[in-house]
Amino acid sequence: MSENYTIGSYTIESKTYYDALVQSGITDDATLKKLDTDGDMVLTEDELISMDLSDSDTTEDTGETSTNSEVEEIEEKYEKQLIALYEELDSLESQRRNIYNKIGTASSDDMAQYISNAEDITSDIKTTRLSIVQTLSNKEAAVEAAQNSASTSSSSSTVSTTSSSGSGTITGTSSVADMMKKVSKFSQGVLADKADYIDELCAEYNIDSALVLAIMSLETGYGTSSAIVNYNNPGGMMKSGSIIHYSSLEEGIEAVIKNLANNYIGQGLTTISEIGAKYCPSSQSWIDSVTSIYNTLTDGNITSGTNLA
Repeated sequence: MSENYTIGSYTIESKTYYDALVQSGITDDATLKKLDTDGDMVLTEDELISMDLSDSDTTEDTGETSTNSEVEEIEEKYEKQLIALYEELDSLESQRRNIYNKIGTASSDDMAQYISNAEDITSDIKTTRLSIVQTLSNKEAAVEAAQNSASTSSSSSTVSTTSSSGSGTITGTSSVADMMKKVSKFSQGVLADKADYIDELCAEYNIDSALVLAIMSLETGYGTSSAIVNYNNPGGMMKSGSIIHYSSLEEGIEAVIKNLANNYIGQGLTTISEIGAKYCPSSQSWIDSVTSIYNTLTDGNITSGTNLA
């Protein structure tokens, strides 16, 4: 009997896609409902790789042409990545079908090699499908970051930021608190009152706090994902294919910062591009999204190749 993986009211077909959704912060029933195209409360691979998280009902017209242009550029960039991934997926599935056809008439000497080749291609197919899920989610994060940046620039700063639902308030006087106030979604998550703690640890480990916050933002949906809410894991940290559970959010925050300081910056990986190649291999979208969020948080204009040490 296969194991069931559930998020909220929905059953996820495989652990691979369960982990992808959790890491991407897609954990609320409202978003999962958009993916459940046949309404059976079960999310299959086909539904996940074709997911569309856009919500026309909540789109706000700010009247800013530059914002619309930036969003269009982001969507165009990710569309190109998705087209390449879908083409790769089609090619791999075609290769696997050809091998299966040969297996039916293969000699005993060739059979083992064909089966091994098919297994390798099946592994590549799973990796590509996971990349599609992550790219779709990262596109939404990049679009939201651009929209939040525009919203911030058109409104005055306030001492504290509270979500429209009043679910939380960003507290603290540090630079991290100031960065959080630029993105309203932080006030809906569990990082809202940890700004000064993050700032202190970044100073202790001598690491760019904006870099840390950008990575945590992407990995947890600005502190709202199931992984951080339920397991105190703010960085998508995994062991043996499973999300690591921390006893407290403070422990999880320090684990992420210590990991970045010792195993990335301390090893000479000082650009977002270099960090992403190790932190989330084969995902240019991760690199692009962290860079975009970093610039939103800092009002900057760095590239993924900028040295942040």
